[in-house]
Amino acid sequence: MDDSAGHRLTRERQRIVWQDTARGLGAMLVVAGHVERGLMTAGIGAAQVWHPLDFAIYTFHMPLFMLLSGLNVQASLAAGRRAFVRSKLLTVLYPYVVWSWVIGLFWLAFSGFTNHPFQWQSLLMIGWSPITLMWFLYALFIFMMVVMAIGPGRAIWLAIALFPFAEFFGRDTTLHQVLHFMLFFVVGVLVGGAPGLQRWRVRPWVAGGAALVYGAAVALALSAGFANYNSVLMLPGALGGSMLLVWVAQQAEGLDWLAWGGRRAMAIYVMHVPVTACLRILFQKVLHVPPMALPYGVVGLLGGVLLPLAAVEVMRRLALAPWFGLAVGPRGRAWIKG
Repeated sequence: MDDSAGHRLTRERQRIVWQDTARGLGAMLVVAGHVERGLMTAGIGAAQVWHPLDFAIYTFHMPLFMLLSGLNVQASLAAGRRAFVRSKLLTVLYPYVVWSWVIGLFWLAFSGFTNHPFQWQSLLMIGWSPITLMWFLYALFIFMMVVMAIGPGRAIWLAIALFPFAEFFGRDTTLHQVLHFMLFFVVGVLVGGAPGLQRWRVRPWVAGGAALVYGAAVALALSAGFANYNSVLMLPGALGGSMLLVWVAQQAEGLDWLAWGGRRAMAIYVMHVPVTACLRILFQKVLHVPPMALPYGVVGLLGGVLLPLAAVEVMRRLALAPWFGLAVGPRGRAWIKG
């Protein structure tokens, strides 16, 4: 291999590493957000103390995940539409269905202990009404099919046109989430298709500007009592926070454990809510630990990240991960290519 080819390979690996690192950081923020919300709902700690953290996290962490999810779409489409659709059926839609049922059955089994009242009929409606956190995979599959059908160029104009209409629907409704987050996903698709992405780095002055925009947007919203972090008005904060975290991820490329966790972000995402709920029940109902926010929060964050990572490794060793949508086995790869 000549030197130029070696440099190209090195840059490609670096690009993959920072994306994985960003996913790892993003997954930790998702867990942190759900842990602090669980504590607020359970009355552990004052809501007024948690609210600024909640708003700061939710302003950008899901826009970030949508941007990251779009980066490799154009490369996947290069394999052909048939392979692309089969791949996303296996890696996005299948986990959505499986984990909707796993989480729904968990809530039914522990309905007397969790913060989420749940009815079994909700499991029959996941085709049009995702259960709580599973909306991400639901919306992601829709976005991928739209980009495949009309192309990224048309998709960005569609996303821009639909973006303001999200304001007419409730913040956590499926329609709002689809209309609002499509823009971030398609921006990720366009960025991922740009030449030289593997060499791209966020400059320090850009990161500083992003930090100022993000901080100012969050501070102004909090001071004005504005609560809708998914509003059109928070777009600068969402983009600024995402850019800032990408810069952090690029600085943290040497942390192999973080990139390793980022490659397993799906496992963290689908498992962390039942795990953190079980830990809170164990602390509160079984061990009778006094309701102190900091210990509950730290245990919830660590358990919500580490236990799903341990679980998916066990699944991989037992060849069960493909059955749960957390890996693609040999049969799955053959089906995608066929």
